[in-house]
Amino acid sequence: MPKRSNDFQKVILHLQSLTSPGYEVKESHFLKDSITGQMREVDIVIESNIAGYESIVSIEVIGWSKKKGDIEWVERMACKHNTLPTKTLVLVSKSGFTKNALKKAEFHHIVTLTIGEALKTDWINLVKSLGRYEEISNNYSCRIDTKKYESDTGPPEIEGSRIFARKDVNEGVEIKVIIDWILQNNHLKDAIFSSIDKNSSRNYTIVYTPNSPMYVIETNGKFREIATINLDLKSRQKTYHFNMSSGSFRNNDVAYGTHTGNNSNAIITLLKNGQSPEKITGYIEDKEGVRVITGKLSGIEDKENK
Repeated sequence: MPKRSNDFQKVILHLQSLTSPGYEVKESHFLKDSITGQMREVDIVIESNIAGYESIVSIEVIGWSKKKGDIEWVERMACKHNTLPTKTLVLVSKSGFTKNALKKAEFHHIVTLTIGEALKTDWINLVKSLGRYEEISNNYSCRIDTKKYESDTGPPEIEGSRIFARKDVNEGVEIKVIIDWILQNNHLKDAIFSSIDKNSSRNYTIVYTPNSPMYVIETNGKFREIATINLDLKSRQKTYHFNMSSGSFRNNDVAYGTHTGNNSNAIITLLKNGQSPEKITGYIEDKEGVRVITGKLSGIEDKENK
């Protein structure tokens, strides 16, 4: 069975997601043919519903060769989508289109896109520096030990997953917020991350003792002071070497690249924010899933799960 998706299609998927906030963007989605009833696969589908009116934008992508999108491909896609619920058809070719293909696309009211060359020096220089990308991921489990009282007959039963700085139910925050704050401590990060070898993982146990009182709530509604927050942490570092390309897509500076090696494939897609020129957003995707990347022109500085 042929591969449903290719690297360039995923790049376009990510770029569409970045440039279409608030819309549902789906890859390798199926639409129903109005004549045969057959479900036809479309590379990328953007669905929206505005004021009760449904709109479907279908995107077909070719990026498997250096050959330009030709008139035969345009005609084939026009015929395919003529009986699908596509409102707007967009064709994307990695290598551009022939002149006749562009004429035929215009006749059929088809939007044609490609990734052109980016001319801004600051962006090109940054892209050159992004060939090497290092990522550190943390997985943890948490246990909270509370202070013991003479009246205790057993371990307390804790209610919910919030921590309180004061004995006030309106002052609580999620435990995850506190854990993230602990892990962001620069001394802790330096001590842990400097001991991780390239492309390896290590396990740690972190015991945090609050400097000022912090509380959890028992099932009986009483506040119980925290003694320690204990984290069993597994940190892993991965290093990717991307073959990067830069260009412009829908009037946005973009960069994208692929990594293949050591049984680990990955794709990175970055978009320069037109309203905030110093800001970069994007995705990195590998076998473990898709993560959001944010940063500045000086370099990528933050990441989180998508």
